[in-house]
Amino acid sequence: AGGEDSDGPFDAADAAGAHAVIVSSALFRDGAVDTAFAKTLAEAVGPERVICAVDSREGQVVIHGWKTKLPITAVDAVRTLEPWCGEFLYTHVDKEGLMQGTDMDAILAVRHATSRRVTAAGGITTRQEIDRLHAEGVDAVVGMAIYTGQLALDD
Repeated sequence: AGGEDSDGPFDAADAAGAHAVIVSSALFRDGAVDTAFAKTLAEAVGPERVICAVDSREGQVVIHGWKTKLPITAVDAVRTLEPWCGEFLYTHVDKEGLMQGTDMDAILAVRHATSRRVTAAGGITTRQEIDRLHAEGVDAVVGMAIYTGQLALDD
């Protein structure tokens, strides 16, 4: 998941009237959540307008286009970031684009770690997965399954 990696581009998006901005790698520094950056950003624009993108592979947060693995779990990152964001976009990188189904346990662990809205991506391929996520209060991002025709838009 892409997003803003510094506050400069966020300022431009804010000035252009963006409703919300997704922030990803900039939320992390030195292997941990950069709480000072998250707090400053939330104070500047309001936490309700900040969508924190947290991506994980093999149970750990990954940043910089999924290339750098950090020694922090997605659940720990979400718990730490919760005061400064209005929503989370969680990508389970292990399943992204593979058309093998998603890791429901990993997504639900993130869901249960926060009271904020959660949108999940990564391997969601069936209507049953979407329905289960919806029942748990999680929105779903579906890409490859629609692109390949495995899941119809009218499903």
